[in-house]
Amino acid sequence: MPVQREVAFLRAVNVAGHAVMRVATMRAVFEKAGFQHVRSYIQSGNILLESARSDAKALRAAAADGLCRLVGRDVEVIYRDARALERILELVPSELAADRTVKLYVAFLARRPAKALALPFDSSKEGLEVVERAGEDFLIVSRAVKGSYGFPNPLVERQTGVPATSRNVNTVRKVLELLGADG
Repeated sequence: MPVQREVAFLRAVNVAGHAVMRVATMRAVFEKAGFQHVRSYIQSGNILLESARSDAKALRAAAADGLCRLVGRDVEVIYRDARALERILELVPSELAADRTVKLYVAFLARRPAKALALPFDSSKEGLEVVERAGEDFLIVSRAVKGSYGFPNPLVERQTGVPATSRNVNTVRKVLELLGADG
């Protein structure tokens, strides 16, 4: 039976004002749902897991139910496999990757955008520029405005009409590395 290896990105977990969960508790929810080889990377809701491809839909539903019971509300979980992560990381221009004056993020959308987003999309006020898209994932450049860097998630959700969760490009690279190390 083919194995599906992926990462579950939890939206709005362990960030200010949102659901707070211990990493061990997050892993336990996915294990109880039936996923195998469950691991986590940092506390922001990056859960690496495996399942039989034929079981994935039922396991995802069981995990969603477990998370809802744990925090008392639905928790958006966005799943990506290694190939999806590779596709978005391939779009990172080397000059941006080397630029220490910017922060690079990937926004993972829960589903196909409800509204089209013409790229590049610039929000100078927030210091954010959405520069690339691969599937339902966007690459975003964050530049300092008045000494602070903008966080892309609210902008991406506003512009696409779809829930999203964002991670720093370095986090995405590490998760991809860990997915490869699982095999």
